[in-house]
Amino acid sequence: MKNFLMIGVCLFSFYTAVHAETMYIRDVEISLRIEPGTDQKIIEMLRAGQSLEILQTGDTWTNARLPNGKEGWILSRYLTSKKPESVSSETLKKENESLSAQVALLQEENNKLKGEGKIASSLTEGSMKTCEDLSNSYKKLKAECAECLKMKSDYETSAAQIAEEKKKTEDMRKKMADIEKSEKNIWFMTGGGVFLAGIIVGSILKGQRKRSSLY
Repeated sequence: MKNFLMIGVCLFSFYTAVHAETMYIRDVEISLRIEPGTDQKIIEMLRAGQSLEILQTGDTWTNARLPNGKEGWILSRYLTSKKPESVSSETLKKENESLSAQVALLQEENNKLKGEGKIASSLTEGSMKTCEDLSNSYKKLKAECAECLKMKSDYETSAAQIAEEKKKTEDMRKKMADIEKSEKNIWFMTGGGVFLAGIIVGSILKGQRKRSSLY
């Protein structure tokens, strides 16, 4: 009887391991704790997009295992069965860059073979299919990344507008400084003129007083 029980336990464990569910952390940073409860010791801080192997699911807390083998409990509401968009976009971007590099390399080799007049004899059916598959994969990834590229374009447009407004503000500040400097020069010249006029008038009056005293 004990042997049958042990066999049953082993089969259940094997079935659970084979059918273990993988889930991901939502777009937040959350802690993995040693036991259920926010007052329990933190094992590790998990970043957005981190994958976990689900061992036991609960309404509030879920028991999970990290790829490095660490096990703990995490709040169930921060788990999702789909990769977060930020992680998926980053993965697509890396795959896009890798495929772009491969396509560029194939195109370079293709051009080199054309220049040497050996393309017909050098390209095999397998390499042509690989090139076509890579090209199709690149187009697919490029289409999936259209939204990411649009966001980047919007960001660059906004940055350019901000830079332009900043330049306009700086130009306006310089113009105001020039106007203020011009006003100071005008006041200085006006003051000098008044002072000079005073000297001239004083000299004239002094001369008149001298002539009056002679008479």
